[in-house]
Amino acid sequence: MKQDLKLGVSLLTLLSLIIGTAVLGPGEALAQIGESSLTQISSFGSNPGNLRMFTYLPKNLAKRPRALVVALHGCTQSAADYHLSAGWSHMADDFKYIVLYPQQKLRNNIKKCWNWHKDKDTRRGSGESHSLFNMIKYMIKNFNIDRNRIYITGLSGGGAMSAAMAFNYPDLFAGAVINAGVPFGCAKSFMSAVSCMKGSKSRIHYWIKRLRRGRYKQSIRFAKNKKWPKILIWQGSSDEVIDISNLSLLMKQWTTVHGVDQTVDTTEGIGQNTIKKSYYNDEGQAVVVTYETPAMRHAIQVDPSIGCGVATNQYFVNKGVCTAYESGRFFGLDR
Repeated sequence: MKQDLKLGVSLLTLLSLIIGTAVLGPGEALAQIGESSLTQISSFGSNPGNLRMFTYLPKNLAKRPRALVVALHGCTQSAADYHLSAGWSHMADDFKYIVLYPQQKLRNNIKKCWNWHKDKDTRRGSGESHSLFNMIKYMIKNFNIDRNRIYITGLSGGGAMSAAMAFNYPDLFAGAVINAGVPFGCAKSFMSAVSCMKGSKSRIHYWIKRLRRGRYKQSIRFAKNKKWPKILIWQGSSDEVIDISNLSLLMKQWTTVHGVDQTVDTTEGIGQNTIKKSYYNDEGQAVVVTYETPAMRHAIQVDPSIGCGVATNQYFVNKGVCTAYESGRFFGLDR
């Protein structure tokens, strides 16, 4: 996002350059790849957002349909950065799901942020959103993907884009994991994006009013039987980039989408000091869950002690709980 943080080549980026990637043309089968390797798909269909596509397949995948996790890196990061440190690939080795790592290009955004504040890139069937959709379609067509177990996650700008994708493609995703993100629809320009990052309440309250009045008919129509993706929201209280108020605003947005009240149904502590709060629907299912970690900066949580992620720089911190592990078990990716 706006300050995400200083430009420069990180250790992880250097590692990604050393490891390298393999490039495949359309229709080619992916070979099983090692723990530290990504495979690039050079052609996956229409690409109006001008994005790159990488995949990670753990070894010894069963023949039965597998879940797919779409993992969106944060600003200044790459697909390789996220693959090496965020924990989703580590957990894929244990849980046996497939990971899709889209990557932004500098020519689209000088800090490699997803353009979550631009209508043309967040609208269904347009720009970056449509490129991401076509990557997922490619995975469904060419791999044994369980269509009912597709999830999206991201950090910072990737979290904001995950929120946008979850709302605009509710028929595609079973859930989303938003790390230090902002509500969808909060911004329509760079300046309004800055306000959103600071926790603009008026704009998101206006969005919620529009939703209640049925102004988002397309997404509502695609959410068959009003079945929306379940949403997990993670953030540190000392986030210097995204104000912590965005955690509450995201909760308000998605409880409204799900048609549930904003009264916490269960509260528990996990990890070192993370507070988990769950909001249930009428069937007793947790459909929105927030995770707030006191004194945590702008980052995603990992836990190297259980082989989940690598705490190597400011974007990945060890607070005794791994986002990928906790979220993966919530969504049943371990089954």
